[in-house]
Amino acid sequence: EGVSAGDKSISDYETMLRVWTKPWNNIAVVDILIADCKELVRRLQKADRSIAYQKKIKNVINRVFKWASENRYLDQNMISPMQGLSILRKEEKMPEILSLAEIKKLLKEARDCNHSWYPVWVMALNTGMRSGELYALKWDHVDFEKNQILVHQAFDSHKRKIGPTKGRYWRVVPISSYLRTFLIDLKATSDDREFVLPHTRTWYNSDQVLPLKEFMKSIGLRPVKFHTLRACWATQMLASGVSSAVVMRIGGWKRSSTMDIYLRLAGVDV
Repeated sequence: EGVSAGDKSISDYETMLRVWTKPWNNIAVVDILIADCKELVRRLQKADRSIAYQKKIKNVINRVFKWASENRYLDQNMISPMQGLSILRKEEKMPEILSLAEIKKLLKEARDCNHSWYPVWVMALNTGMRSGELYALKWDHVDFEKNQILVHQAFDSHKRKIGPTKGRYWRVVPISSYLRTFLIDLKATSDDREFVLPHTRTWYNSDQVLPLKEFMKSIGLRPVKFHTLRACWATQMLASGVSSAVVMRIGGWKRSSTMDIYLRLAGVDV
């Protein structure tokens, strides 16, 4: 409560640096070399972090050095060792995605064995909502009269509490006839009167990818990340004729570059 977008950004940057610059903790600032920065970039690449994320790390480190110099914590002539390091764009990887047949198999097999994560996967594939948004979804946010879901909260995995969405704005997700039936049945059988989906320790610890990958392996499907379910929703929406502008609005995307990837995956532009 009472945390501004700027404060949240600073907190996110601090968390980012604590994770990725941990090997620098026992090195004096003046002894951090460009070789250390190159090793940092190699670790980011090995972890399959995007070019945008690598550049963000570089910019944050540069800003920390600039701030330290301006506030006399460092010699004013000292510049960040990341300053002259170029981050080269790698060959674009084909994003992982599921075909419609694979999506149907995943849901059918999960339903048939009454898998505990089945409701979560159904919601992810039918709304395009992020993991944190699904975790925070309450029955109060589901409007059966208007057939829509109000998305304005998300679970923050770092702070372990529910707060605003990633973009810090609200949006509305329409409920299809299939999803409406599913939600009505789910509400009738759920013991939780507050949250739509069952909260598990695994999900609370942000390990939602583990049960998905394990189950997909068990039914002969190639495992994918949990976030891929969101991409699958977007691709199927585009392939069925929904405009990219509408998909962006429902899914909460702000950058059209993301839609360009999904448009190519859906084959809409050809």
